[in-house]
Amino acid sequence: MRKASDFKPRQGIAAVNTEIPRGVSNEAAELVDDLFENLKACKPAWKQSFPDDRAMNIAKREWTKGFMENGITSRFMISRGKGVARRMPTPFFPSIGEFVSWCRPSAEDVGLPDASVAYKEACNAGQGHAWSHDAVQLAANATGRFELKRSPESVMFPRFKKNYEVYCLQVMRGEKLVIALPKPPPKPVFGDAGKPVRPDEVGSFLKNIRKGL
Repeated sequence: MRKASDFKPRQGIAAVNTEIPRGVSNEAAELVDDLFENLKACKPAWKQSFPDDRAMNIAKREWTKGFMENGITSRFMISRGKGVARRMPTPFFPSIGEFVSWCRPSAEDVGLPDASVAYKEACNAGQGHAWSHDAVQLAANATGRFELKRSPESVMFPRFKKNYEVYCLQVMRGEKLVIALPKPPPKPVFGDAGKPVRPDEVGSFLKNIRKGL
């Protein structure tokens, strides 16, 4: 089987750009080649998707682009996708979107609680709570701690889940979560208190204050 970069269109067929996308290393291209061989081995009906070399090479180019666009950048993620593919009973070759979803680890895979568990923690968390994960705390803060305790679950859980998924995705990408520390209260600013009162003026000063009361 030829690689995408080796393909040349036959006479009478419109030329299709099957070159490896710019910026993709040879290692990445070889990774896609190896992946396709693995998937062909566990999906015997693969020829339904790729009846000839031309279709196969075009697909390899699109899959390489799809990995770049969806942040599938590690062998660990690809290996995870392969494992899911082997467990799937269908004999047909997966689509790029389907395989990308298989590559992404679940929240539990990276030590994150399920969204429903995280939501309950956020609703019940009090002052000084020891959070199970920074992502839960950040999602709770973004959703609104007061609202989580006061508003119904039917309203708040979808909001919390949306925020939580954003932080979960950052964790899965290996990004570091940063929890902003609360700002200290502003220092009080006092106006001009005027000139200090001399000892011999204390009596008249207090008399003037009483008049103003």
